[in-house]
Amino acid sequence: MKLFTLSLSIFLISFSSLSQDETKIKEIGLNFYNFDNYGLFYKVGSETKLWRFRVLSGGIGINNINGSFPRTNFNGQLNLSIGRERRREFAPNLDFVSGVELLTNFSYFESNGSNPSSSFQLGAGIGGVFGLRYEINETFFAGAEILPSMMYSSRNGSNISAFDINFQFNTRALLSFGIKF
Repeated sequence: MKLFTLSLSIFLISFSSLSQDETKIKEIGLNFYNFDNYGLFYKVGSETKLWRFRVLSGGIGINNINGSFPRTNFNGQLNLSIGRERRREFAPNLDFVSGVELLTNFSYFESNGSNPSSSFQLGAGIGGVFGLRYEINETFFAGAEILPSMMYSSRNGSNISAFDINFQFNTRALLSFGIKF
């Protein structure tokens, strides 16, 4: 619960400072993570400094497993991030992007069968943003970013006798396609 309160507080502080920026551009689009996950993003700000919001970079999965021990597995994951990015012109129509993000992760797993179990995980962290953004024309753009991050997570569940707390260092590749308005 403390982790959720901390994440919510950081979000509110970030959102309140957003209203102090002079809004010039808005962007919306799709993200693809390591070619196996997807998400949505929204960016708002000036041409060189933008607030970035990434949501729905998780998914839902249901697996029915038949055999000697039939079972159904359900898993769901939702990742949210709020950050700030800077853009510097690298070449015509090509910008270098760098920044920082605050990350939150919620996941749930449930297995029904001969040995039912469930678990819930909550995580928070900080990540970097390093990449390139190419303007195809005045409306459409594409980007590629590397997102190194450090996450703290806590997990509990029905078959776990204690909380599982860990730190992770991850690097994800992100491809994005969007429109500017």
